[in-house]
Amino acid sequence: MVEYSDMECPYCMRQYHDTKLFPSIAAQYSDKVALAFKNNRGVNHKGTEVKALGALCAKNLGGDTAYQKFYKAVMDKSTNEGGVLDVAKLPEIAKLVGVDAKKWQSCVDAKETLAQFSTETKEAQKFGLGGTPGTLILNTKTGKYATIEGAYPYESFTAKIDELLK
Repeated sequence: MVEYSDMECPYCMRQYHDTKLFPSIAAQYSDKVALAFKNNRGVNHKGTEVKALGALCAKNLGGDTAYQKFYKAVMDKSTNEGGVLDVAKLPEIAKLVGVDAKKWQSCVDAKETLAQFSTETKEAQKFGLGGTPGTLILNTKTGKYATIEGAYPYESFTAKIDELLK
């Protein structure tokens, strides 16, 4: 299951804060469903690009753990009522997740991860996921997949997962 998302999207925040999609899926399906977050330009809110670049730079410097912590910290400090974390606070998040802040800032300023951001956005579009959040549920054994575009109730996701697990 891949969520193509934008750390400034109010619907993405709703899915993160209210639906608690990833922790709920992990608890229910533990070893049956792998979860991943990927950036998607989608609507392209004001801080979309810099937050995506920041997360990807954190990954380049600190691996998957730093990437996941960066995403979680940004989302935890944002609200589902549209209160997005100010991009000026991103260097604090980089320090919080344990990456070298100067190297992180240099990576962001140079847009070193812009190609990866574009690749992730194109990947979402390939599956018909233009908006955010867009969720891909893929059975890697059969190649069959389902998508959900938008923030929907938890049961919408479990119904598609259960169908693909048959």
